[in-house]
Amino acid sequence: MRNPLLILLAMALLALPAFGQPTEDVTTAQTGQIAAGPVTPAPTPEGTVLFDNGPVLTSVGTGFGGADESVLENVTLGMTTLGGAIQGPGSTGNRMADDFTVPDGEEWQIDECDFFNYQTGAPPTSTTAAVNLQIWDGDPSGGGSVIFGDLTTDRLSTTGFTNIYRVAENTPGDNLRAIFVNTVTVGTTLAAGTYWLDWSPTGSGSFSGPWMPPVTIPGQNTTGDGLQFFAGAWQPFADGGTATNLGMPFICRGAVLGGEADLSVDATCTLTGSTITCDVNASNAGPDDETNAVVEGPVPMGTAYNSDTCGGADMAGVWTWGIGALAAGGSAGCTVTYDVTGGGPWNFDYTITGDLDDTDTGNNASVAFVQEGILEIPTLSEIGLGLLVLLLTGSAFVFIRRRG
Repeated sequence: MRNPLLILLAMALLALPAFGQPTEDVTTAQTGQIAAGPVTPAPTPEGTVLFDNGPVLTSVGTGFGGADESVLENVTLGMTTLGGAIQGPGSTGNRMADDFTVPDGEEWQIDECDFFNYQTGAPPTSTTAAVNLQIWDGDPSGGGSVIFGDLTTDRLSTTGFTNIYRVAENTPGDNLRAIFVNTVTVGTTLAAGTYWLDWSPTGSGSFSGPWMPPVTIPGQNTTGDGLQFFAGAWQPFADGGTATNLGMPFICRGAVLGGEADLSVDATCTLTGSTITCDVNASNAGPDDETNAVVEGPVPMGTAYNSDTCGGADMAGVWTWGIGALAAGGSAGCTVTYDVTGGGPWNFDYTITGDLDDTDTGNNASVAFVQEGILEIPTLSEIGLGLLVLLLTGSAFVFIRRRG
């Protein structure tokens, strides 16, 4: 007869946070299914994604109840790490960190970041109770300093089920590891440079973990350069089977601030028969690279957009050319043709805009004037002009003598 006390003790030990275990290894981890429980779906994120460090989703619709899966390739690649120990609170527990870079010439306002974890055996209702976050200006394991956050403040905003289960390759359909996404309020601005995010969640004492699933990419056993704070020291976050470095999945949202670019546009248009051809040139005098340059020009009355050489389009009566990236010192050109459908004259008014601050808005517009029926007067060179003057002078002299 089984001793009920021993059974209760075993269950309690299973539920204790595994601070002495750096990873949950597939060779010893529990497998199988639990009864379907209530689902708390993750809220739909809002805002512009500034950085995404990599996916956890690898297989859509193949999981328990039609959910998605994050598949550990323990058969194909010999990997063994289902998740890394990240049990908080951060001041006394385990943590994870990974880096990102704010490009030169940019300044990022980081509003919030998403982090991912699971607790083995938990239903798909998030068990995350709190999240601590720190931002370092360099590698936490050497040379970096904390410039934002701490290990005590709870920055958790929302949490929910991602509709993804973490499973091993040889145990598809397991539902023991529902992955939760935790949205954390940040609210800081970072200049260009490389930074490290260091986070730790506090979960439920009723389940094993929390564990963090690594960045998972099919066919790859190296997915990043994450760090794990374990047993009082930072160390590379590596797979237990292949000893290859793994990445920490996270997504940060916010806005790009700062940076300057002097954008300009110039246009010339000519009429040939019933077609008007406009050569439009855009340039960036810097000092920074523009990532979202756009040229627009209303289609004048009496004309109809015909075609262009740059992938532009007539957007509700406004010709639009999405240039996108325009490097400092760079330029781009486009030839646009219009059909004449009515009488002139016609003004072709082009403007250029971008995401960066423009240091000189006086050159952001160009107007090309086209009029039908204009008589072209040939021009003379300096020699020709001199001969014309001599000819006119001689003719005047002859005329005067005859009058005299």
